[in-house]
Amino acid sequence: MLTQEQKAFYRENGYLVLEGVLSQAELKTLRDTVDELVEKAQALGTPNSLCDFEPVNKNGRKVVRRIFNPFEQARCFEELASHKNVLDAVEDVIGPNIQIHHSKLNMKSPGVGSPVKWHQDLPFFPHTNTDLVACLIHLDDSTLENGCLRAIPGSYKMGPLDHRRNGKFIGMVTEDMKKVDESKAVALPLKAGGMVLLHCLTLHSSAPNLSGAPRRLLIYEYRAADSMQLYGTRNNYMGRMLRGVDPKTLRLEEVTYILPDYPPGANIYDLQTEYDS
Repeated sequence: MLTQEQKAFYRENGYLVLEGVLSQAELKTLRDTVDELVEKAQALGTPNSLCDFEPVNKNGRKVVRRIFNPFEQARCFEELASHKNVLDAVEDVIGPNIQIHHSKLNMKSPGVGSPVKWHQDLPFFPHTNTDLVACLIHLDDSTLENGCLRAIPGSYKMGPLDHRRNGKFIGMVTEDMKKVDESKAVALPLKAGGMVLLHCLTLHSSAPNLSGAPRRLLIYEYRAADSMQLYGTRNNYMGRMLRGVDPKTLRLEEVTYILPDYPPGANIYDLQTEYDS
């Protein structure tokens, strides 16, 4: 359960850093499972439905960049999505009736971890309201050197920003960055076992991993049960109730979205890389 001070900080800034959410024993189970999935993914080759690879190899091997939908890949990830420490924090920011929207495991491997440029989450999957929050669970220590999360405090209050270039959705804020004071950006290093709560419209990014240490980040996106996706990729578990009850109602906020016209199977790395080409 969050303190009043923590709730106020989240409301003001659109993010909150929480330490010690997971135990060392829980971390070991998750890391061991990640190692097993990475070995399986590397054996499958590319493309495959389990993972995405870095654009460059390391020591002659493909490097896994993202595990898709870990919620479906191993029992420990499905169970973690309902972890009391996680859902208690989620409930304090979006209410008691909680659904899972999606999950992913981002891997910044030593020396090759791809950067992610400034973006908001919700423009990728517009909903009827903005009561969605991402929980970024750190499986490794996250540092400035290995590409920790960066966020711009209060940026969620600007609403959805334009993620297009020449009318095409590219997964990053372009012209609208002129409206943003990037000098206010803060780095959010955090020890393994910690978690960042991130509002679905908070601007965030991360740098490449220039260190010798991995930075694996398990991400669950949760939504209030009266929020429904309007556009975007879907998965088999989207909308599963994890806490509370389904109110059987739909809540509409006055939000204007630019619908993301990305092709099926595209991810943020592909979209942002295209911007540089």
